[in-house]
Amino acid sequence: MAATAPISLPAGIYRYARWQYGRISGHTTIVVTRHAGNVTIQERTDDSIAGRNVSSVARLVLSGRLEPVRYADAFTFAGRSARAMVGIAHGDAEVSSSATGGGVRSMPLLPTTRHFAIIEPGMAAGLFALPAQVHWWGMPLATMVAPSLARAEPLESSAVAVAARPADVPRADRSITIAGNVPFTMWYDPLTYVIDKIVTPSRHAVMTRIRELAGRRLRASRRQALMG
Repeated sequence: MAATAPISLPAGIYRYARWQYGRISGHTTIVVTRHAGNVTIQERTDDSIAGRNVSSVARLVLSGRLEPVRYADAFTFAGRSARAMVGIAHGDAEVSSSATGGGVRSMPLLPTTRHFAIIEPGMAAGLFALPAQVHWWGMPLATMVAPSLARAEPLESSAVAVAARPADVPRADRSITIAGNVPFTMWYDPLTYVIDKIVTPSRHAVMTRIRELAGRRLRASRRQALMG
C-alpha cells in the first residue's frame, strides 16, 4: 500500500565510500535540498573502474510526491566525456544522450507502471531516492529510465534481500532489493529513507555511508562551542 503521509528525504549532505572486490575505489557525495515544494538531489562521484578514473556529476529534481521532473548528468571516463538529460511530463520521458547520438527520444510509461524512476548506471542520485519512492508510491513496479543508454525497462522491487545483512548496517535498517540483470540490495533508515549501504553481489561492489566523518565533525563543533 502507498504511504498515507508525505515522505520527503531530509535536506543535508551525505557521503559514501565505494568498494569493489574489498578495496575502496572511490567516493560519492549527495546533497539534498528542498525549494518550492521540489526535492533536488545533487551528486558528485569520483571512482575507478578497471584502473581508470571516472568523474561524474548529476542533478535530479523530484516533485513533492517524489516523481522525477528533470535530470541531467555529465561524466568523464578514460578521457572521454558524455552528457545525458531527461525531462518528464504528461506520462512521457524525453531523453537525450550524447553517448547515443544526442537525439531526443520519447519514452512512455511501460504497461502496468504508473511511475518513472531514473537510474543511471554507475551513478547514485536516482538510487538515493528509490527507498522513499517505493514507499510513497506503494507499487513494486516502475519504468526505469537509464539516461546515458536512452533505454527504458521495468523496475521491480522485492522485500527479499540478495545479500545477507552486513554487520555494519544499523539493526533498525530495512532493505529493498531491485531485481533485473544486475540485482542489488539497498539498506536504509526507515525513519528518513536515507540509504546506509548498497550491495551488488554480482559486481562485488558496495557503497557505504560514511558516518564516522560526520560524527567527528559534530563532536568537534560541540567541543568548540563549549570552550567558547
